[in-house]
Amino acid sequence: MYSFVPIWMRLLITAALCCLYSASTRADIGNAPTTQGIALQALAQDPTWLKLGHYEPASDSPSGWRSAIHTETFFLNSRDGRDSPLSELQATLDALRLPADAKPDDEHAQCRFPARTLWLKKKLAGQLNFPSVSCPRWDAWAGSRQITSISLVLASGFLGNPASYYGHTLLKFNTDPSRRLTALQDLSISYGVIEDGSDSPFVYIVKGILGGYDGGFSDIEYYFHRNQYGEIELRDLWEYEINLSPDEVQFVSAHAWEVLNRRYQYFFFRKNCAFRMAEIVQIVEGVNITPPNRPWTIPQATLQQAGRERRADGSPLLKSVRYAPSRQSRFYASFNALGAQERQVFFDLVAHEQALTQAPYRALPPEGQRAVVDATIDYYQFITDAAQRSSGKLHPVYTAALAERFRLPPAPKTAEAVAPQAPHLGRAPGWFQAGWMDSDRQGQAGFVRIRAAYYDPLDSDQGHVPYSGLTMGDLRLRFKQQGIRLDQLDLVAINSANPGVTGLAGDRGQVWQIKVGAEPVKPGCEDCLAAKLQGDIGMGRRLMSGLFLAVRAGGAVQGKRADQGLGYVKAGTTLIWRPNPDWGTEINMESRWPAGSEQARYNVLKAEWRYALGRSYDIRIQHEHSSGEHGGARTLLGIGRYW
Repeated sequence: MYSFVPIWMRLLITAALCCLYSASTRADIGNAPTTQGIALQALAQDPTWLKLGHYEPASDSPSGWRSAIHTETFFLNSRDGRDSPLSELQATLDALRLPADAKPDDEHAQCRFPARTLWLKKKLAGQLNFPSVSCPRWDAWAGSRQITSISLVLASGFLGNPASYYGHTLLKFNTDPSRRLTALQDLSISYGVIEDGSDSPFVYIVKGILGGYDGGFSDIEYYFHRNQYGEIELRDLWEYEINLSPDEVQFVSAHAWEVLNRRYQYFFFRKNCAFRMAEIVQIVEGVNITPPNRPWTIPQATLQQAGRERRADGSPLLKSVRYAPSRQSRFYASFNALGAQERQVFFDLVAHEQALTQAPYRALPPEGQRAVVDATIDYYQFITDAAQRSSGKLHPVYTAALAERFRLPPAPKTAEAVAPQAPHLGRAPGWFQAGWMDSDRQGQAGFVRIRAAYYDPLDSDQGHVPYSGLTMGDLRLRFKQQGIRLDQLDLVAINSANPGVTGLAGDRGQVWQIKVGAEPVKPGCEDCLAAKLQGDIGMGRRLMSGLFLAVRAGGAVQGKRADQGLGYVKAGTTLIWRPNPDWGTEINMESRWPAGSEQARYNVLKAEWRYALGRSYDIRIQHEHSSGEHGGARTLLGIGRYW
């Protein structure tokens, strides 16, 4: 465009432009922070930086990494930060060193990302200077409370909600006692599915397994969770204080602040609440509580892994364990502490609403009266739902018992729930069994059984629902000279039982069961494996310590094999006897009426006996028998290992 300009003038213009550009560049460098001399590439690959960004290996990312968080505001480099740890590191360093007045209060990067700030200040001490920034919201969340320690909290399994089948994990921030009235005021964070509750339980499970929901962290005072889990859902809680230094407590707290309200893709089996809570704790160098090499993450297994962890100085990672019994556990403790005469007075008082002025109650000594009144108060707290409590419509016997407790001489509560064995001391969630079977129709064969998770009525321990079962991916194969055959497959099997200790209203012990998978249409039937969906409902009662009886009715839909029709209706009974955690027997008896078949009613008997060989092994004997055409009997003997 300037071909007519003399050559000497072109050179003069070019030189002037270069001088202007050079001056402008020098001015920008003088005003902007510099990272010269810092090995950014190595720093961006530091394990702690990758944890801070929740980066995971990703083959389709140019950097080989992608953050599990997909909320844009989590990245200071909104364009490349999610897929590039290096770009996000550079953007973070630039933003952290902006002058304190460059952003409004709480908008400065040091306020939004206090954990990144702590780590980079320590990592680059003496290399870069960071301005002092005021962060009112972060200071109010953590600083003013003076967080002194951190605890992992486990709520036991709850079979009324698919998301809580395996239990639920929280993180609790324990604060200076002088700054609050009770530990219930401590902050806690929870991770869960973000959804509106419009999906059915079946859709909820399917989408949860396949990653169809977002998940995220939320914070609230701990008393909310204690009320929700312990008082409403009747779940015991265990609080595990973690052995961390003050600097580590500050670092974990800061990172928890960073991830609040950020969105992840939620997966029911693996990247669930236990997995994400473990990530927060594992921001501390040398701490690893996620069970390795498993396709799932179970809250109890995370605590078991934490129980095996040691700090660099050899001290255990878990510092202490505290037990918080549910309303149900508190009531059962009070009821079980009653003597024979006291129990009769309690039943008359509750079942027949006799007044506390009656002679049988007045004849009791003061300690007996306290025991009856304590059990009565605990009973009504156990059966009264949240709506009744909030409405103020309390049972007159309950209010009378409260008044009577104030009349009696002051004394501690008669009976407290005794802390059972802590869940982290229990067995592993997976199970493998190998053994031998003998069938009157199929002859002898070897078999192996793999149960991915989690427990059945004979091996449930702490953190599990007693007399219940929750199994997923339970596969049994049998071996003969002719080859390997599928013997049984339970995709999902849920057996829920409320112990119903007293049999009183609100404690009658509802039981229900649902199972999806494939099994012979009749026990003992040869070569008649079929897909099957079955379920039943009924009532159960703990007759005495360790002895549980249930009656049920239900049915099944199945593939049509061996002239057994497309399903059946059934009625049956279950007896479970566990005199101690090592021994157990379960007997199931059913009568079945086939549907869509000319076959007559037939009976089925299944009995199983188990003996635990320590925490890691057990031995079981199982017997099955069915009457009628195509029926038969077989016995299985196997040795199992928990993993």
